[in-house]
Amino acid sequence: MNVWMIVAIVEFVFLITLLSYTYSFAMKIIKTEDSISFAIDTLENSYRKISNILERPVFFDSVEIRQVINDIYECQKAIYDIAILIGNLEEEETKIDEREEKDEKSQQE
Repeated sequence: MNVWMIVAIVEFVFLITLLSYTYSFAMKIIKTEDSISFAIDTLENSYRKISNILERPVFFDSVEIRQVINDIYECQKAIYDIAILIGNLEEEETKIDEREEKDEKSQQE
């Protein structure tokens, strides 16, 4: 076999590996974007509900108070979901970095 043929095969394998990592990272970004978009929509709807209720006179133990508390709870869940999503993404990036370091060490040996 020619040396250039071996180099081309190694580059091709490297390209395929790189493309698979790029694809998986792109899919994670798309999923993250969709989740954040959904959470932002939830926050906007809750904001509108809270604003409408705040325009009315409110008493201590009224239905409006319970609605506001429920909307605040939904906002809290949305923020929590974003935090969990971002945390999971960082953990997956750490795992990918560890795999890449192992691959580099095995190639050096």
